[in-house]
Amino acid sequence: ANDAEDRDPASFILLGSNGTLADGPWDTIASGNLALPSGPESRNLGGVGVLIPPTGNAALKGQQVLFTNTLPYLHYQLIFPTLKNAAAANSMQIGEVEILVVPEPVTASLAGLAVCGIVASVRRRRSA
Repeated sequence: ANDAEDRDPASFILLGSNGTLADGPWDTIASGNLALPSGPESRNLGGVGVLIPPTGNAALKGQQVLFTNTLPYLHYQLIFPTLKNAAAANSMQIGEVEILVVPEPVTASLAGLAVCGIVASVRRRRSA
């Protein structure tokens, strides 16, 4: 979806809920403006050129949005309420959205310590 820059989303709202999918209640996790690439030299090619292998593709152009979410939710909702140029656009285009979970350093350290403890416990049992 790279054919009409006017149709790019200009903002986002990410919501989470532990209620029902239809009724919520929905909590705002993150929101803000987007600054997606402009101009033909800064946008991804259409067609098979944008397929991302499982290892990722650093050459693809887009925008990374980082935010902190300390609560796990059963349901997530991502809304793009505005366009780059709503007066000129008759619809919205979205090529790809990827939501990744990145543990904060303290959580990752604690998880690493837990794994080390489990490995040490298994080794002790095997040697006994």
